[in-house]
Amino acid sequence: MKPTFKITEFDKESLDKFDHWFDNIAFYQGDFEGMASVYTEDAKLMNEDSEIIQGREAIEAFWKAATERAKAVEMKRTKRTEEFGSSCDFAYKRTRLTLEIPVKDRVVTHSIKSITVWKRGADGVWRIAIDISNRNAPLDTSHFTYGVATETQTKPKIS
Repeated sequence: MKPTFKITEFDKESLDKFDHWFDNIAFYQGDFEGMASVYTEDAKLMNEDSEIIQGREAIEAFWKAATERAKAVEMKRTKRTEEFGSSCDFAYKRTRLTLEIPVKDRVVTHSIKSITVWKRGADGVWRIAIDISNRNAPLDTSHFTYGVATETQTKPKIS
């Protein structure tokens, strides 16, 4: 799968453009296929409270669910790159992610730190090989379940 958005230079300008596309366009438009296309075929996504999600197809399913949940609760997502670097065909990017979720008469803020490890392919395009994120503080379970505000969305049915 060719990535929807291609990074051929691992520099601030390219990463800023990528973040804008990923977080402000693809995420809000529900372009989970495009989001998954920037991962390597055997990529691993390690999200809090879940097993390792491995492979582009599984990562696409993760982003599909995440974008749908975010849309359902009108969540606002903001990302800030704090550090990045590269050497040969590997690179890393450390970010801070803020999720703002409207709940009744206020906004609940959810803060996450993440690091992505990138690998440059034979085609010269950088793709995410490992994506790790975790919360800065435990979820307040009176407001959240499965990463979503409980007051504005029903709990998923468990079969």
